[in-house]
Amino acid sequence: MVIESQAAGASVSRSKEEILLALRSLLQSGEKVVSFLQYGELLFESRLAHVDPGAQHITLELSPSEAANKALLAQSRCILCAWFDGWRLEFVAASPRLAPTPNSPSRAPAIRLDFPKVLSRWKRVHERAALGQGNALLCVADSEGTLPFEGQVMDISREGLGFLIHAGGTTLEPGTLLKSCIIEMPGYPPYEADLEVCYSQHVVLAGGARGVRSGCRFVELNDRVRELIDNYVRSIGA
Repeated sequence: MVIESQAAGASVSRSKEEILLALRSLLQSGEKVVSFLQYGELLFESRLAHVDPGAQHITLELSPSEAANKALLAQSRCILCAWFDGWRLEFVAASPRLAPTPNSPSRAPAIRLDFPKVLSRWKRVHERAALGQGNALLCVADSEGTLPFEGQVMDISREGLGFLIHAGGTTLEPGTLLKSCIIEMPGYPPYEADLEVCYSQHVVLAGGARGVRSGCRFVELNDRVRELIDNYVRSIGA
């Protein structure tokens, strides 16, 4: 079953047809495709070289960095992201392996991966409050799951939020659904919402420690909570 989830500034697609269309556009644009490896310490930079019209696989050019190529090929699954036409795209592809570039006279070596099963698009369209130490929020993510965890909310709007996980080894893939997340805002009652991950990126924190920042969209947020968030955003900006 194909499940689609969309908001004005974010969408997560599991439709092969939609993912194929997005990747073809990215291929034609020639924009970079990157993957953050080894907990963000190594950057793989490449471009799409081929998108299989039958939606069976994609092919990436080799990175100029041999170390990055080796690290990517050692992964069983890779989170890849690109910036195209004002949107951040993020997708997960499995089983990277060396293969010749399709339709290339030189048959130059490249990296082939299984066709992505999920692709997210992300663009902010609503005013968002950036949160400092004086108004930091806490999010208990996946509170009813088997492995709930805490994240520090870095910014928030009616469309979604960004939170920071201080454990640098945790990376949430796009499309991950976090159920019953509890968010507490000073001066407001705590509220519960489901979040869907649109992207994750490794960041360097103060003192050199590493963490992971994830951008998420709210899933089916009711009008009362949207109004509560709008009021909070306005109060922070006042």
